[in-house]
Amino acid sequence: MKQTVLNRLAGARVDTVRDRVVWIMNREITTRDSDITLMLRYWELFEPELYARGNITPDSLYQLTRLTVISRHRATIQNDYKLFLASEEVQAKRGRLDGEHRERRVAENPHMSSIVVYADESGKTADNLLVGTFWILEDIQTLRLKQDIDAWRVATGFKHELHFTNASQGNLHRYLEILDLLVARGNSISFKVITVPRRGNANAPAVLDDLLFHVINRGIQHEHQSGRAPLPRSLQVWKDAEEEARDRVSVANLRERLEAASAAGFDRQLHVQSVTAVDSSKNDFIQIADLFLGSVNRFLHNNRAAGDHAKDQLARAFLAAFCGDGGIHRIENDMVTFERL
Repeated sequence: MKQTVLNRLAGARVDTVRDRVVWIMNREITTRDSDITLMLRYWELFEPELYARGNITPDSLYQLTRLTVISRHRATIQNDYKLFLASEEVQAKRGRLDGEHRERRVAENPHMSSIVVYADESGKTADNLLVGTFWILEDIQTLRLKQDIDAWRVATGFKHELHFTNASQGNLHRYLEILDLLVARGNSISFKVITVPRRGNANAPAVLDDLLFHVINRGIQHEHQSGRAPLPRSLQVWKDAEEEARDRVSVANLRERLEAASAAGFDRQLHVQSVTAVDSSKNDFIQIADLFLGSVNRFLHNNRAAGDHAKDQLARAFLAAFCGDGGIHRIENDMVTFERL
């Protein structure tokens, strides 16, 4: 059940009261300590037509989600799943303080903005190992973009997963529509990929884990220096789940390396909030990372995607939308960043 909660959070799914409570508690630390604060943010974000900027009518009060319902979900999330725990002081008052599950809150700022990174990997049997990442530079945009995609799915009736390998002449127009949605949010997103030759790297999974760390570490530097996402920031990383045993190790290692990088390179201005492996089958954002990675792969390995196949057309359109006419930004010769300028 805990993994289901995380999978739905990773995909910004907010269909149920529990989904919405989880989404708020993940991004707003103050709501973990106060059910009243949580309730007001819930009303403001998800029931604005009833909340009406605080001007609540008696009729609206009967329709708004009740505090007891929100509080019950908050308690389940914190007490049963051990997620988004309250401060130690509040846990003590609630009688739930457990040293084994204390949340590390020293570096957290309740008003800190978040960067959310969705990652996919490729190349275990190809010439190059690649890790592609989709960055959302303001976490509120995960909700806005998810709402855009859900509305598009309803309007078009497109219910399939978004995978580059599935692009064809019959559905290319749908993939280009998704690209249009991304371009519309272009000022708050970016795409980054890192690649090395597979030859000479016998342990491909370990190299891919290293590449994921490097693309995130260097990507944080780039976004900070460019001024698009200046530190301090919190960081959430969601990666496509592979094998469960490998995921447990790679997630723990990546978090540890990112925390060390924060101390050594970012003056502890980067707070690593979470690193989680999730199922991509119902996660539109990891699927978008797949579309980007597939486009890069096509560009690198199929004559710069110069053909007439639907995949070539999609790759050219995707890369043109986010890097312009050949506008590729390189960092230390092995990292390529595409972003909407």
